[in-house]
Parts: sequence; structure tokens; C-alpha cells
Amino acid sequence: MSAASGLRLTPKPISRRAFLRGFSAAGLTALAGCDLLDQTDGDVIGIIPPARSTDRPDPNATPTVEPDTWFKGTPMSTPRGFVAGAAVHGRVHILGGWLPDIVSVENEAYDPSTDRWQTAAPLPEPLSHAAAVGADGALYLLGGLNQRLRTSAGAWRYDPSADRWDELRPLPTPRGGPGAAMVNGRIYVVGGGESNAKALPTLEAYDISLDQWESLSPMPTPRILLGIGAVRNKIVVAGGLRPMMGQNQYANEIYDPVADAWSAAKPLPAARGSIAAAVVDDRMYVLGGGNSQRTFPNNEIYDIDSDAWSAGRPMAVGRAGLAAVALGKRIYAIGGSPEPSYTYTATNEIYQT
Repeated sequence: MSAASGLRLTPKPISRRAFLRGFSAAGLTALAGCDLLDQTDGDVIGIIPPARSTDRPDPNATPTVEPDTWFKGTPMSTPRGFVAGAAVHGRVHILGGWLPDIVSVENEAYDPSTDRWQTAAPLPEPLSHAAAVGADGALYLLGGLNQRLRTSAGAWRYDPSADRWDELRPLPTPRGGPGAAMVNGRIYVVGGGESNAKALPTLEAYDISLDQWESLSPMPTPRILLGIGAVRNKIVVAGGLRPMMGQNQYANEIYDPVADAWSAAKPLPAARGSIAAAVVDDRMYVLGGGNSQRTFPNNEIYDIDSDAWSAGRPMAVGRAGLAAVALGKRIYAIGGSPEPSYTYTATNEIYQT
């Protein structure tokens, strides 16, 4: 295990020509979060209520925000898309991502109590399309695409008390765009894609105490850039993208770690990839996404007890490749791409569930 801290990395810029050469046309478009087919069906769930977003309440006051309401937080200092996000010690960390022509090493931490951002120790390597989990007072960053736009097997642990990154045993399967969730001391990393954008069904679990990986039953529907959450000691995986088929996905599948088995659940109402998800009170909120013509503001809520979806109030800014992080009763939807192109945002929208 090695440590990396205090080192400010400056990624070498990627020319647009080199960027496009890094993948096949299908692969690049898919990993950028834009599916190749114009899927107009399933973009919305019936009638979605209009977006309701207000300015952020005074952080020095005791804010009263109605449920199912979005309000504005201070934006990140660095606009980025296809970021990873997780919470630790009451702060939301946004990790890596794409900037114009470079892959980022940024690690910015948002404190909801002050509505302020702070720069933390940069990532040990430039990464986008990675997965992140907060667990046991630390952050875990897994997989992704590196500066050469190749899939990474990297596994890193960030200690916020020391502001330091430690290298862990690498993933058995390198991949970009996976999802990750924590259940009972193990981090489950599912899906993702190879450098040629072939979607994978792979499921691997990392035991935090042993620093060991185990391969488990593969997911029935291979996909990348999916929504994932841990609900009542099970893992819910919704939506995502199958880039070789050029399709966003409706699939919603649940993994039971005790049985090492998958089951089908009610499909996502709107087929979406490049989405983000967060869990509050055993309900999973699936946000954003996009296709080749537009990005989506959708907020769809899955209830595992009733195996049913409902429509929450949509975001004010539709985005693909954003992070969604839950803290208490609120979800922080940060960063992403507001258009199906190489544009990125620092937007920080906060949802009162």
C-alpha cells in the first residue's frame, strides 16, 4: 500500500484530435454519455411537475425548505463532467472528471453548513468516469478512465483527517463508468465498460478489512454510467447505457449479497444513461441523464417495498455525468454536462426530499 498526498498534479492537455482517436466513434460517444440512437420514448414519466428551485437559504439561519424542492448551493470552483462524488465527515467531495481537453485530478469538498467549497488533496492520478463511496470515515475511489482515456483498475482510499490518498489492491477488472455501493463492510463495484466501450456485467466486491476482492454473480444486463444505491442491505441498479447497442436502458435489477443472486425489478420509467443516484430513507432517487440530442432533468424515485416508481420534482438544470450525494434528508446534484456535447458545469443543486 502506498500513499500520495500534497502533490499537485497538472495533467497534460488532450488535443481534440487525440481525444477523438482514443475511442471508436461508438465508444467515445457512449462514454461521453450520449447514446447513438435518438430515443424519444421514455424521456419523461407522464407529466413531470415544473422545476421549483430557489436561492439557498442563509447558512447562518435555520433554513426551512419544503419537501420536494430544489434550491441553489454555491457552485464548484471548477466546472467538470463525468465526476465521482461521495460524502464523508459531513462534507460532499467531488472527484476528478472531465474538463475541456484534460482529465481532472481535482478533489473539492463542499460543506453544507457554510455553503463553501474547500480544495483537498488531489487525486493520485487523473480520472473521470470513476465510482466513489464513503465508508468508515473515508472515501473510496474505484476504476474510471485515465488521462490516456484507458480504463483504470485503480482503487484508492482518501483519509480526510490526514488529507491523504492510499493505494489499495487494484480492481480485478479495469473499467470505466462502473457503479459502487457499500453493504456490511464490503464495497460492490458493478458494470462499467472496457476502453472499446463494450459494457460489462462484472460484479466484484472489496472487503475493506482484508483489502481483498471477490468476483461474484454477474449482473444480468451489462451497462455503464448507471444509477446505483444500497437499500436495506441490497443493491439496486437502475438505468445505464449499452454503448455497443447505442441504447439507454430501462433495466432495474436488485442484487442480494447474502444469496449472491440478482432479481428483476420494475423498470426505470425513463430509459436513461449517464445518470446519478442517491438513497434517502430507503428510497433511491435517480437524477439526470442524456442522449444524443438532449440532457434530462428527471428525478425518478424507486420504492423497494412497493416495487414502484414515482416522479419527484425535476432539477432546474438537466445534466448528464453528474454526481448525486445524499447527506441527511438532502441530495446534492453537482457538476455534469448540461448539453450533449463537450460542455461542463459547476452547478450545485440541492434537493430537499
